[in-house]
Amino acid sequence: MLGRLFVLFNLSTASVGAMASDRICIVNAEYALHEVSQGKKLEKELEDRVAALQADLEKAQAAFKKEVEEFQGQAEAKILSPEALAKRGAELEQKQAALESTFGGREQELQAYYNTSAASLQERFATVATQVGARKGCALMFDKSATYFVGPTITDLTEDIIKEFDQTYR
Repeated sequence: MLGRLFVLFNLSTASVGAMASDRICIVNAEYALHEVSQGKKLEKELEDRVAALQADLEKAQAAFKKEVEEFQGQAEAKILSPEALAKRGAELEQKQAALESTFGGREQELQAYYNTSAASLQERFATVATQVGARKGCALMFDKSATYFVGPTITDLTEDIIKEFDQTYR
């Protein structure tokens, strides 16, 4: 849910020639963002909010469906005058539009909250990843999901970054 974060940091001020002997590091950012405590907390919070929104929507839909069924029954039984029938039909159309607007707005608010929260999490993650990479002597850090790496000179810092992130942002 958190999306991908492509990390490419130049962690060294060394020249290109000197960088050849420095470490190239990788991080599985997508995995890490889901594994850090703040990422898990955000996912749980979003799941709870989506579930609450879904429950509210289902409740509103059931109530609206009942009103529509009552209206249809009244129309079939010819209980209402043509004018009252038209008026009630228009009211139901307005109510449906209002429900769609309300729940569409709540969905947009939820998406905006997610976007803001995920961006904040990604910024903090990038800060910690940069700090860990610098301490480990990395000249460059790449997102593991964006590039294929082989060889003994590649250092995966994913678990180190997760551990430090959780210690920093409890």
